Amino acid sequence: MTASSSAVDRLSEVIGSLPPPQRPPLVYARCWLRVVGYETGGRDVDQLTAALADFAALPEDLPGRPRLAAVLVTLQLQAGRLRTADAIVRADAWAAVADQDPYPLPQWPYVRAAVTSLDLLRAGQHGAPGFSPHAALAELDRLTAIVGGRQPYATMLDSARVGLTHLRAQQDHDLSGFDEALAAVIRLLGQPRLRRSAGARLMPALLAAQRAAATGDPDETDAALRRLLAEIDAVPPAELDRAGGAGLRAMVAAALVPMPDADPSASDATTSRLRIDALRDELRKPGLPDPHRATLLSSLGTAELMVGADDAGLLGEAVRHLREAARLTPPHDARHTHRLMGAGTAYLRRWEVTGAVEDRAEAIRLLEGARRSTGGTANWVWTMAANPLAHAYRSAGQRDRGREVALGGLRGHAWNALVQAGTTRTYQVARQAADDALDVARWCLADNEPAAAATALEAGRGLMIHAATVTRDLATQLTERGEEELAGRWRAAVARHGPDEVPTELRLRALSAVTGIPVDEVGTVTGSPDSGTGRLLDPPTPHEIRAALLALGVDALVYLAPGDQGIGAAVLIPATDVPDWIPLPGLTAAACAEAERRVTTLTGDAARDLPSAGGGARWDGVCDWAWQVAVGPLLDRLGATGQRPARLVLVPVRELARVPWHAARRQVAGRVEYALSRAVFSYAASARLFCAAAWGGPAPLGDGGLVVGDPDTAGTAGDLPAARAEALAVRDVFHPTARYVGRAADGTTAADGPGSRAQVVDWLADPTGGGLLHLACHGVVRAADVTTGESSYLLLAGGERLAAEELARLLTARAARPVALAVLAACRSGVSGYGYDEAFSLATLFLAHHTRSVLSTQWSVPDAATSVLMFLFHHHLTEEGLRPADALRAAQLWLAGPRREPPASMPEALRRHLPAGPVDPVAWAGFVHQGR
Repeated sequence: MTASSSAVDRLSEVIGSLPPPQRPPLVYARCWLRVVGYETGGRDVDQLTAALADFAALPEDLPGRPRLAAVLVTLQLQAGRLRTADAIVRADAWAAVADQDPYPLPQWPYVRAAVTSLDLLRAGQHGAPGFSPHAALAELDRLTAIVGGRQPYATMLDSARVGLTHLRAQQDHDLSGFDEALAAVIRLLGQPRLRRSAGARLMPALLAAQRAAATGDPDETDAALRRLLAEIDAVPPAELDRAGGAGLRAMVAAALVPMPDADPSASDATTSRLRIDALRDELRKPGLPDPHRATLLSSLGTAELMVGADDAGLLGEAVRHLREAARLTPPHDARHTHRLMGAGTAYLRRWEVTGAVEDRAEAIRLLEGARRSTGGTANWVWTMAANPLAHAYRSAGQRDRGREVALGGLRGHAWNALVQAGTTRTYQVARQAADDALDVARWCLADNEPAAAATALEAGRGLMIHAATVTRDLATQLTERGEEELAGRWRAAVARHGPDEVPTELRLRALSAVTGIPVDEVGTVTGSPDSGTGRLLDPPTPHEIRAALLALGVDALVYLAPGDQGIGAAVLIPATDVPDWIPLPGLTAAACAEAERRVTTLTGDAARDLPSAGGGARWDGVCDWAWQVAVGPLLDRLGATGQRPARLVLVPVRELARVPWHAARRQVAGRVEYALSRAVFSYAASARLFCAAAWGGPAPLGDGGLVVGDPDTAGTAGDLPAARAEALAVRDVFHPTARYVGRAADGTTAADGPGSRAQVVDWLADPTGGGLLHLACHGVVRAADVTTGESSYLLLAGGERLAAEELARLLTARAARPVALAVLAACRSGVSGYGYDEAFSLATLFLAHHTRSVLSTQWSVPDAATSVLMFLFHHHLTEEGLRPADALRAAQLWLAGPRREPPASMPEALRRHLPAGPVDPVAWAGFVHQGR
């Protein structure tokens, strides 16, 4: 027994003999003795616990209490005892007492900052009333200035910043916030003390799983959850129990139950039940606080909903558990909205299975409540609840209300895309938009509302391009709205960080100013996407599209939409009439998938070596199908004839973007007639891009320009001798004042340079560079890589790449100049690595950044035939004065028709590639026109 413990025992005897009013001074003394005993006697936790109990018993007005409070709070912080919400709340309250000490301890400001940071994090994690992650991070900035680099306090603040940044990312649906939090955790784990903590070691995998879930991609989420489960299972059981990880493991495992459409085997079904049972076991543990119980119930109900999608009994359990999770979550807690939506979705599914109308009514009530309870923020739940709620309205006979809600949800997708920093993050949150848009469009067509269907289809297209364009013009738009100070801050941030890394708070404030969606003084969005007054979240109206069509002399813009459960459709916006639509029974999901497969086979790498003659024999199936299911009915509706060809802009949806509709064909009097003979076809990624090209006005082709011919890729790809001959002929015959870079005819480096990445980039920034860009080089497209942020790219001299994503950053960060025409005679330059509906390609990037007309390719085009086609295109463009779309059509008809004499100006190097007869569509149909 130590001297201090002996004194504590004697003092305790005295305290026990006194009446309560006389005890406080002696309890105060005993508390100090216990503090001394703790610090000098090996830091016995029981001593500290007893001292805390003594302090809690002291009256609030006892002199000396502030200094003792400061000491006790400091000891708890040092001992790592501030882990539970109750302990943190108590420590923060005692810290407020310690603040009253007129002569604070030297370390107190840093201890106080650390405790406040823990309380900020606690408030966010437990849904405290009035909590705002934006305000909490602002407060943390103030505390960081106080602490500086003093340890261990700086690390404590850094840890709190991880959690608060993550909470802000969840509220704003901002993937850059998740990435910032994940990077910070990895940095913190460089400290040995944190590496020893099981909870800390699990954080990177946990944050990665939550980020994946925020993208809405089921495959990405599944993979991240499996990685997290493996990390949890690598922690020794005893250590996992100390870290409270058993419940986390049960929730993660339950989230991995098979989806109802996965047709699980018996073993999978058994595994799913076992995982559900593990969650139920967790819920039976006594003493669970309501927040933790609600989280477990939400996970359990979601798992039951996934497994029991067609099982009324299990759906009943899901309804009960999700409803209870929502009840246990206070309305001020951000998770309340998620849990209301979960419960509403469960009721809706049970109605679909049982037909109980009271379930549908409750689903509507809960889903409406979820959207209201977002607190006026642009919470992603507001968007995700739209289609289930619209479905419920429609089934209840409220079709107009259903369309209104569904279209509003698509507006939410646009907001979620705009707030992201960078193209790959935009893609990750925009993937769901196209599918939702197609569902909404089908509802609109079922209601015979083609104008609304066009709006829906447009709302799900090209959100990456839209976000990049908005970012480029944001400072100008802010200035136009009188927000000069904010515009200046935006320009400075872009100059300092680049357009993809503008700080979140500034991005939200700038977007708020131009969309009309308000934010409060700490940066929290306080309006839903349908509350905005700006037009950035809305696609062009049919009236605006008609004006653009008339300005460019186009007859109609046409969306081609595939059918899934039903038939497909063509949705028309005519230049001089009201919107209309054509049912297309042959445009079923199965037929569209087969057409996509056949085009992929016909245009693969092997197809590049096919002989060019053959009259389209290999394409008969695809081209005939395209005429029968869509192009024929469309041309008939428009009254297109050979004497007066229709002028069309096509917007093919989803996999229909893979089909060369202008190469659709039929047999007429024993001869082949291609759709090109009856119409001039342009394509558009979206009506937004088409309208932007129309309003941009014409740009003169003029003198100058840049022609890139077969640059030496240092062995990265094969030579393109025909492309080199093509590029030289284009420069020499049609554009003699243009710069020519790449390889000369003899294979040496051209006089103007090798065709490097820098030469292309510098030309784009040069105001005197001219109006023509012609690229005869390699192009590469692959599935988007979210780690490298690279999908499609041009392959230039020395094997250098100019990627679409880099091009977006370059064109966004600098003042754009108008370019009349970009001819991207590189393989697949019009293909997006991010999926058909995003349409984020080299071609669309040029179009979005003030290039008036773009020619691009949809597949790997044959070198020799392409060289002839491109020469003919420039001939019709410059010698005959045709518009780009008409010049391309004329060149394609020349190749598709019977053998004719080429223009006299065609050099011998290209004449060697002339076909003997009609050319297979693989050689010419891959080129498409976009823009003016």
